[in-house]
Formats: sequence, C-alpha cells, structure tokens
Amino acid sequence: MLIVIRSKSFDCSFLLQLGWVCQYDALPTIAQSIFFIGAIFGGLIFGWVADQYGRIPALLGANLMGFLAGVATAFTGSFWQFTLCRFFVGFAFDNCFTMMYILGFITYSSRTSLDQLVESVEFDQLHTTHIQTADNANSGRKI
Repeated sequence: MLIVIRSKSFDCSFLLQLGWVCQYDALPTIAQSIFFIGAIFGGLIFGWVADQYGRIPALLGANLMGFLAGVATAFTGSFWQFTLCRFFVGFAFDNCFTMMYILGFITYSSRTSLDQLVESVEFDQLHTTHIQTADNANSGRKI
C-alpha cells in the first residue's frame, strides 16, 4: 500500500500563535521543565493514594487527570495556562504507566491458586520427562 502525503507549509504554528519566539524562546523549555516537576509530585501523591486507597483508584485518577489536563492543554491561550495544564499532565503521566506494571490482573485471594497452577504444570512436565527417560533407560536405548 502506498500512501502519498502532500506537504504544506504552514504560516502559523502553536509557538507563533502564543508568541513564544525571539526573546520568549525559552518558554517551551520552561514548560517542559514544569512538566517533569509535575511528574515528581505526581509520583509522590499517586503513590500515597495507591497505598491508602488501592492501586485501581490511583490508576483511574491518574488516567482521568491526564486525559482532562491533556484536553485542556489544547484550549490554552497563555503561557501560564499551558504550563499549568502541562504540570497536571506530568503529574499523571508516569503514574499511568507505572501503576499498570504494578497492578495485578487477578485478585489477591486467587494469587495462591494461580501460583499452584503454574507450579503443577512445571511439575507435570518434569515428571513426564523423568518417566520417558526411565523408559528409555530400561529399554536399552541411548538418550
């Protein structure tokens, strides 16, 4: 499949619309730094929320905050509005991913039975291999 995209030159960009050029060219870097400051505070706050109320409420809160702040970012009209929205996106950003790696997909009460199931499959494979090896040894075949 061949996809052809026509290139256009745009007369206006987001940076030009907000006037972040020339003497204000450091503003995007400041906004990005505040994003990562939000990530630091978000890790602390959502970590506490996960400890107090559980990982699922923390994950839902992080995803909701990231979604709302991300959508609000598109409608900002000034540097400080943009930076505040980016702070809250950063606040939720790392926690949306980290919680999913920590969060188990099974309940706490069924973890033991799942562990036993995995171990029983491994035991069955080892036991079957041991019986086949013993049968081969008794029949005089080389392994």
